[in-house]
Amino acid sequence: MATDLELAYADDSVYSDIVGNELYFAEVVAGGELDFTNKYLRGMRGLSSDARAKHMWHRLVTNWGRSHPLVSAKIFLDAVETVSPPTERDIQRAWKWDSASSERALRQMYGTDMGPVNLNRED
Repeated sequence: MATDLELAYADDSVYSDIVGNELYFAEVVAGGELDFTNKYLRGMRGLSSDARAKHMWHRLVTNWGRSHPLVSAKIFLDAVETVSPPTERDIQRAWKWDSASSERALRQMYGTDMGPVNLNRED
């Protein structure tokens, strides 16, 4: 069985991880006490108790209130803009032709109609 000191270090580590990431912090607080307690106890794998989870929850809620006095965690999350990953078309459109040669050198090498400037991709 873990000692109280070991559990205190573990709690401080969990607390620091949560508070150190503002988006995750908001998700935890917005999720509510029951959800946090279940995840906390599962993460601690039976080493901790409901009382420790309750204490941790109150530390988190108090810290959220102090650091965001006018905004609830749910409102904070509603304001977060989610960025979807780029589509295949976005990736293809982002490609650019880049050349280390000057225009004069390109014309000399490829002629006036063959340079990369005239190689347009289809959109």
